[in-house]
Amino acid sequence: MGSFVRGVVLLLFWSITWDVYEAMAQISLTPKRVVIQAASKAGELLVSNGSGVVQEIKVSAEFGYPVFDRFGEMQFLNRTPHLDRLDAATPTLEAFSLDSMLSVFPKQFLLEPGSTQLVRFYIDRAWDRPEGMYWTRVMVESYEHNAEQQSNFSGQTVGTKVAFRVHQSLPVYYQHGTLETSLMLMEQILEPSEENMYLRSRFLRKGNSPFMGKVTTTIRSTSEMSVSETSQTFFCHLEDWLVTELPIEMAKPDTLDIRYQFIPSYFDRRTGQMQPANPFEIRQTLIPGVGQ
Repeated sequence: MGSFVRGVVLLLFWSITWDVYEAMAQISLTPKRVVIQAASKAGELLVSNGSGVVQEIKVSAEFGYPVFDRFGEMQFLNRTPHLDRLDAATPTLEAFSLDSMLSVFPKQFLLEPGSTQLVRFYIDRAWDRPEGMYWTRVMVESYEHNAEQQSNFSGQTVGTKVAFRVHQSLPVYYQHGTLETSLMLMEQILEPSEENMYLRSRFLRKGNSPFMGKVTTTIRSTSEMSVSETSQTFFCHLEDWLVTELPIEMAKPDTLDIRYQFIPSYFDRRTGQMQPANPFEIRQTLIPGVGQ
């Protein structure tokens, strides 16, 4: 259940955030992510106004990415964390920011009720960049046009029409050349709770692309021959925690053989849909209470 919730939360986090929680978004965005291929260097976003009033739309780009801590709490970063942990061969995330290469048109416009507007993205100045996956977060702000200025005076009563500002966000990816990704296991922590155990694993992404895909974690207790297997979605832009739930019986001081089987995914060059790539695995032996 925890892995399912993590996947849903991550999807929703990329999709929409609110300035006013009571507001209902009446502007829809299609698709929910934009994938720009090296051949075309262009992408499109369809903005639709489902409300009954004129909406003012502003589009901007701001580099950032979601990351989970060891307790499963999510935060949003716009920089590379823990620079002291990185070796010289590991590029910082700022090197893969799409902001300096991305042009957006139009950036601001009015949208009549029931109408649509096509927003186009263009990649410039990409010829001198290393191969890899570049990305950014596109922010779409919408609010009722001129709502702040509309007032109704009736005797001593003043009524003001308030505009709710809604912020939606979605990722824009640019695949440049050949993509390679792998993961390095940096840390493992085994922690008990009242009813079960949690294996918390910290990974560092290697290569020129974030890891986006699935992982199956298989844990075997060597003496009792008990087995726990969990499959879940996993995203790692640079450094992230993978939290795996397992039975409380595995808290006993016994050697645990742990195997992580990763299946990375890339965006298909023609359809933009995610397709699985070559799998890889990481094996590790862990004794509860030792070296943690």
